[in-house]
This record gives sequence, C-alpha cells and structure tokens, in this order.
Amino acid sequence: MSAAWRTRAERVADTEQIERLLDRAFGGERHLRRSELFRQGRKPIAGLCRVAEAQDASGAARLLGVVRGWEVQVGKDSDTETSKETVKETSQQSDKQTSKETGRKTGKKTGKEKVPLILAGPLAVEPSLRGQGIGKTLLAEHLAAGRRAGWRGAVLIGEPEYYRAFGFRLAAERGLFLPWHGAASLRSETMRFLALELRLGGLEGLTGAVEPVPLGKSQKPRKDTPAPKPKPRRGHEPR
Repeated sequence: MSAAWRTRAERVADTEQIERLLDRAFGGERHLRRSELFRQGRKPIAGLCRVAEAQDASGAARLLGVVRGWEVQVGKDSDTETSKETVKETSQQSDKQTSKETGRKTGKKTGKEKVPLILAGPLAVEPSLRGQGIGKTLLAEHLAAGRRAGWRGAVLIGEPEYYRAFGFRLAAERGLFLPWHGAASLRSETMRFLALELRLGGLEGLTGAVEPVPLGKSQKPRKDTPAPKPKPRRGHEPR
C-alpha cells in the first residue's frame, strides 16, 4: 500500500468497508455497547462523516480510518424577556390577557425544547496505522464541517486526554449526562462523556440527559458549504 493517504467525505459505497474497519478497531462485540442506543435504526448525519483512504499495490482504494456523526438531542430551558413594545401592546388588552402574556414573556420557564447536537464517533483507524495522524485529521475535519453547518455543539464518549486537544471537556461540568446515568453519577463512563461548543455560547442553557432522536425523525435542513479538497498526506505524520 502507498504511504500517502487522503481524506474525503463518506460515500454510500463505503458502508461495507467501514463496518469491517470498525470490527477490526473495536471488535465484533461493539454493537453490544450501550452507546449503540444512539445509532440503532438511525442514519449518520450527511455531510459530516469523513474517511481516510490510500491505494494498495493493485491500485484499489482501501479505507484506513473513519469518523461519523449522529444527531442527538438535549433539553433547553425556554426563557424569553419582555420587550418594551410587547409591554405597551399587552397593556391595552384585558387584565386577564395581559397577565397571561406577561407571564409568558417575562422569562418564566415554560418547559424544555429539544435542541439537536452532534454525537461524534465512532472514530476508528486501522490498528496497524494508529499514531500517524489519521484520527486527528479526520476529527478536525468532522468538527470543522459541523461548525460550517451551524451545529451548536458536539458530544462524544472517549478518552479525555486525547480529545482535550480539540477543546472537549467533561459534559457533566455543563450539566449534561448520558440517559442511563444520573446527573451526579461518578461512573467511569460518565467521566469519559465529553462536550464541545461549536459556536460561542452553543451549549448555554442546555442541561439534562443527551438522548437519541426519535426513530424516523428527519434531520433539519442545514446550510452547509463543501468541505475543502482533500490533500495527500504521508503516513509518517505525527498522530
């Protein structure tokens, strides 16, 4: 296989190779992990999934790494403030209607709306090629695509030491936790549940359990821009 590799967007035709790569990276029992709850019966987010590939001796392309992203959701307090115009208009209504409108607009909590986030991963690299920069390149491109597409933030389950370089921090510090954990849980998996803002203030006001989106829910249209053209990279690059 050539030492040069490049990244590109995932294609439908990559599915079989991706599944085999994930088996080699995580083992055949990977589907038994509880994190699969977020993925079962759902499709990854179009435009965010990236692969790394290189040509073998016969000239055929072989996938060396992959990162995918899935839509999840979390609650956000629905708070708003009254504007001067709203106060003026409501003051001309009946006392009952004014009270109702003011109560709705003065910042009182009216429940939680569901806000979409990216669940980043799995991030997998051919075991024999780890430490050559493939995984970090894929993740950086994945997160950049999420920023361009307007996503508020991303979460993942992984080693804090590795993902800290990308800005990820413990999700529990923001009041976010996995659906099978309590907010005060100190279990090891909770300590590996991480979150990242993809735009300033993107995670503000979001609290509670991060949940799978309902089956069959269509992804909201998002304005995206094409990813930069892939550049050939050498396998000796640092991880």
